[in-house]
Amino acid sequence: MDRARQVAILKALNENRRRAKAVLVITQNRALANVVDLSFSLSESLTKAVKGNRLPANGQAALVTIDRILDTAEAEAQHQLLDASEAIFDDSLGLQVDQLGVMGTLPPRRLQALAQQFDAQFRPDLITQSYNDWIRRIPGQVMGADRALRDVMARAIVEGQDYKAAARDFLAQSTFDRTIPTGGQYLRNDVRIENLPLIQQKIAPMARAIRVMRTEFTRLDNIAGITFAQDAGLSSFINIGVGDERQSEICADASTQDPKTLEEWRASRWGLAPRHPYCRCYMQAVPDAVSRNLDSPVLGQVGAVAEEFAAT
Repeated sequence: MDRARQVAILKALNENRRRAKAVLVITQNRALANVVDLSFSLSESLTKAVKGNRLPANGQAALVTIDRILDTAEAEAQHQLLDASEAIFDDSLGLQVDQLGVMGTLPPRRLQALAQQFDAQFRPDLITQSYNDWIRRIPGQVMGADRALRDVMARAIVEGQDYKAAARDFLAQSTFDRTIPTGGQYLRNDVRIENLPLIQQKIAPMARAIRVMRTEFTRLDNIAGITFAQDAGLSSFINIGVGDERQSEICADASTQDPKTLEEWRASRWGLAPRHPYCRCYMQAVPDAVSRNLDSPVLGQVGAVAEEFAAT
């Protein structure tokens, strides 16, 4: 394969990935927004129930009510994350079908048959692994402050105290309820040290959970793409980064590297994507005949490397 053909393929792969990434970001953002909305709605409901004296007089009955509210919210959050994971799997598989079409390594009919077989065999295992690894625990972390309120009430019941008074004291002495109406602005901006008294109970755990969710969605995208490419007989990969002001130096550097096998990537100082929290890189398979990546200035033009790194 001559160099002109290699360059044409690499540019097309980067362009396709950029379009696919925009779709994936929409899917991620929708899922995260739904989980955040569920969490804040839960907090509002619990606060109103406590302050409005809407819980049963019997402490055990009140705990059953709260547990049902918590379990329902967490189950719905898990459902939202599972739906997003399924969508990301679909998008990643669709991208790889398009990418292999660009490479011309397989005839279209064979490519579609391979995609259908891959979907049937690999999807259940990958989605189940994602559920076990992080999806089932993240909603509990997002709603940790709500669980803390429930635990205060349970402790009061065990100790023979007025659980409603204990709950009201918890709300009065904490930032739990004041966090709710102001939480959104802190999720949209940097968490600065002066905001810690306000965010420590609900916003900080939620920010950590959002970091995990974004990183794990990227991991799911990469695993699906890598595995399908391997099934299609490809063994060389490049790193496609997102060349903007948020790009880290190591990801920009990885995006300039020539194709490597997965073993070579793992043994290198760059490793495989995602290589840090919030990493947005993608390990893209390329034909074995592609021996070199695009030059750094060209990678800047196609959006894989930030301008400040492409110029060096």
